[in-house]
Amino acid sequence: MTDFLINKFIANNKEISDINIRLKYGNLSGGIGIMMNLILFGIKAAIGILSGSISIMGDAVNNLADAGSSVVTMFGFKLSAKPADPEHPFGHGRFEHLAGLIISITIIVIGIELLKSSIDKVMNPAPLDTSELSIIILSLSVAAKLWFGLFNRNLGNLINSPALRAAGRDSLSDCLVTTVVIACMVLYYFTGINLDAEAGVIVSFFVVHSGWAAAKDTLQPLIGEPPSQEMVWNIKHRVLENKKIHSIFDLVVHNYGPSRCYISCRIEICNELTLVEAHRLVDNLEKQLSKEFNAIFTIHIDITQEENEEIHHLKTLLRRSVRAINPLSSIYDLDIPEKNKACFYIMVPYDCTFCDEAISEIVRKDMAIACPGYELDISVKRV
Repeated sequence: MTDFLINKFIANNKEISDINIRLKYGNLSGGIGIMMNLILFGIKAAIGILSGSISIMGDAVNNLADAGSSVVTMFGFKLSAKPADPEHPFGHGRFEHLAGLIISITIIVIGIELLKSSIDKVMNPAPLDTSELSIIILSLSVAAKLWFGLFNRNLGNLINSPALRAAGRDSLSDCLVTTVVIACMVLYYFTGINLDAEAGVIVSFFVVHSGWAAAKDTLQPLIGEPPSQEMVWNIKHRVLENKKIHSIFDLVVHNYGPSRCYISCRIEICNELTLVEAHRLVDNLEKQLSKEFNAIFTIHIDITQEENEEIHHLKTLLRRSVRAINPLSSIYDLDIPEKNKACFYIMVPYDCTFCDEAISEIVRKDMAIACPGYELDISVKRV
């Protein structure tokens, strides 16, 4: 069904890096979500009023909010597709993440309101009016929301959209909510035991937890998250395929929303290349990587000195010193511009407990003992 809907309503649906194609994916999800949730809201609200069930009414209101979330999803994709302008030179791609955050906050608010209503019902219990028709209709709504949740999750994974993944998580949590409601209705129908209000309390916690999990997923790219290890490995592998490049470091990824990724890094190349050859190498590499990773690449060149006995000895001592601070530390861009002076970078993980000044001081003290007489120009960076 998912493939059928995609092929039916989205032409050129394989071009997921195209902003306009992403917009069509968002409209498809939003349109189906609005229609489905409004129908479910009407049915559940009618059942809730007739039966007097607080959990069913909470579930109905949840569906109404889901319809609103689908509207937010559509607007988020619409705004995200706007081109860059002087006020927003990197485009509007993060509107899609904001849409996912709004959906997440809505889920949390609904969960809190459901908790308040359920606690009130616990304090003031009332009998339920259940029927076989209500149970059947609610069971069908579970099946519908399960499909829609998986549909959104698949679309979100396909185009890497936090907003659609949040919508999918919301729908799947709705399935849990309605399933608990049905279980309470069946229990009351056969035994007369009324756990509707207590179930509402439990369900509200699941709803809030679902909203919080979705919020974390959408906040990460807004705040700024590191690239995945797989992405880092793939970039390094591609760069180091060229044997004229000795190393790559200081890799930074800036994500301004879907299809708006800016990546910069530094590479060390041999000093045998002329300036023209080095420029041509980097220019071609930037074009290749930009196309392969759907990003804008900027590469800075560092020229490595020809490694003689002095440089090799100095590197060995420096590596031993920085790895004693942290086993994952390393040095890059070692340069000896003049006698007894060394300039270099120390790369340490973010979780290294030493501050930058302490790291520099430790290395200076080690080198003063192991290799006295050197003036050290140290820059510490965290990766």
